[in-house]
Amino acid sequence: MFLTAFSVGGLIGLDLLASHSDVQFDKIVLFAPALSLRATIYLERALSPFPSLVIPSLADDAYLANKKGTPIAAYNALFETLYHFEDNAGTKLNVPTLIFIDEQDEFIPLWGLKKLVEEHNLDQWKFYIVQKEKEMGTGTFHHHIIDAASTGENVWQDMMAATTRHLLGDKAK
Repeated sequence: MFLTAFSVGGLIGLDLLASHSDVQFDKIVLFAPALSLRATIYLERALSPFPSLVIPSLADDAYLANKKGTPIAAYNALFETLYHFEDNAGTKLNVPTLIFIDEQDEFIPLWGLKKLVEEHNLDQWKFYIVQKEKEMGTGTFHHHIIDAASTGENVWQDMMAATTRHLLGDKAK
């Protein structure tokens, strides 16, 4: 059984794995997993008493579930899940895992993910640093690395080849 997830989905999937003895994955592929957050994201914590307040998003509308922005209630749920994950993280997470991350990600710091790997001795985790194609422009939103439109066609094809090799190993040939 494989887990493939993006951002908060990666956090939820790994929290489930870490905190439930009956949950197991053979291999995992994560795209910009919200397992560590940049300090600026914690500023939303100050607004936690106002769960219906909505923070406008700077992301392309094509990637937004809520076009108005993100409610503080969603940030509250993110923080609660992250704290729960941190309390339960351990060696059970050490399954073959491929993490795609753009070093310029606005939300997820690469150093934070590497710290998690080091603290829990997750030697089966591998990082794939995504460098979007230059044609994507300077206004590129770096957190979105989930399709050819967000990374560039050649970068996406390379990412999918790496995913196939990770999941299928020798069977990928």
